[in-house]
Amino acid sequence: MNAVVRETGLNWQDWRILRAAVELQTCRAQDISSESGLQKTHVSTGLSRLEKLGHIKRVSNPDHARNKLIISTEKGNELVQSASPVLDELESTLAAANDDNEGKALLRSLQEYEEHLGKMFEDPDVASKK
Repeated sequence: MNAVVRETGLNWQDWRILRAAVELQTCRAQDISSESGLQKTHVSTGLSRLEKLGHIKRVSNPDHARNKLIISTEKGNELVQSASPVLDELESTLAAANDDNEGKALLRSLQEYEEHLGKMFEDPDVASKK
């Protein structure tokens, strides 16, 4: 979970919500709830935070006046594009280590990930893209 915060500045739930919004393109909160597996109340709260941060915007739904459509912004798209590869790799590594019950491999992977993050934040070009 801390890796998500370090990579994105978002908590784990907000990251899942943003990622679902980017993947679904124009959608409703209910769609994000289904895609992310999060309760609709959590999605609604997360959408408010993401909107304040400029990662998504909500627009009127021409089909249902009471529902809003969620659209990811360029800022949200860029964050998902930049953070997804690192977080996907970490998730795969953790899943593989868990499947094989290799605690040492997991620890080694986490140490390599920590080193990778350190290098990313040392490189001013990478840090400025965040």
